Amino acid sequence: MASSFWTVIGVIAVVAIIGRTIVAIIKASNSGGKFKPRMTDLEEQVHDLESDLQDARQRIEVLEKIVTDQKYDLGREIDDLASS
Repeated sequence: MASSFWTVIGVIAVVAIIGRTIVAIIKASNSGGKFKPRMTDLEEQVHDLESDLQDARQRIEVLEKIVTDQKYDLGREIDDLASS
């Protein structure tokens, strides 16, 4: 008699766990729609940041070309600024 009591308690516990898991899965699948606008906003932010990064890389390339140009004498210009 005591073993059937523990068997029933075990079955109730397993059913409760499985039921709660199923409810959590259903709630998670139904709440997916509320995250869609946020995900769209984040995708737009990523796109904006990627374009900003590309612009910054292009500007750095231009600055590197200016600085490494042999006609560009950075030291002379700094000295001219200091003497002014």
